[in-house]
Amino acid sequence: MITYVENVKNIKEYNSLYKKVGWGERDELIVKEALDNTIYSISAYDYGEIVGYGRIIGDKTIFLYIQDIMVSPEYQGRKIGTEIMYKLLDKVEEYKKDSPEIRVYLGADLNKEEFYKKFGFKTRKEAGLGAGMILQNTVRDSKLFNWEEEIPEEEVQEIKKVLDNDGVIIMPTDTVYGIACNCLVQEQIKKYLKIKKHQELKQLID
Repeated sequence: MITYVENVKNIKEYNSLYKKVGWGERDELIVKEALDNTIYSISAYDYGEIVGYGRIIGDKTIFLYIQDIMVSPEYQGRKIGTEIMYKLLDKVEEYKKDSPEIRVYLGADLNKEEFYKKFGFKTRKEAGLGAGMILQNTVRDSKLFNWEEEIPEEEVQEIKKVLDNDGVIIMPTDTVYGIACNCLVQEQIKKYLKIKKHQELKQLID
């Protein structure tokens, strides 16, 4: 039986679910601060095991942001994410009683936009607004893998996800560090050129 609990701030549960959905794992001190600054959250449990989560951040008067909608892969397709969204939006309506003009945002994963449209969300383009933008920080957005023997399949999938989302990979070889990207994707080539500080594409090893 799925139960829903408000405002649980459990670092290990958050990280466990974050990893299960393929987003990696964050430093516990960072998670603690993030949860401490969350204004409202919903956790879904199946007999004490966390299987879903979502939270709201913002100032409660001008801006709200729905963040980290996660459902454990084996529980997807059971409307848990839908129920979490409804509960978060119920809370949004409470905030709107005091601040009717409050704006509510979220960032959808690639190809997940239709799920959020069911709740009344539009893309910024559909709303007549400019594109949403994200500040890229090469160092903070990077993740280090240390492979000495076998390469875990889940980490291979994480790297595949990076490349599928136009990221690049930096990896050691026997002599120097190499940069890996999909040479058929223009966006990845641009990132390669930026890292190498080249104005134009030189010969690549593919």
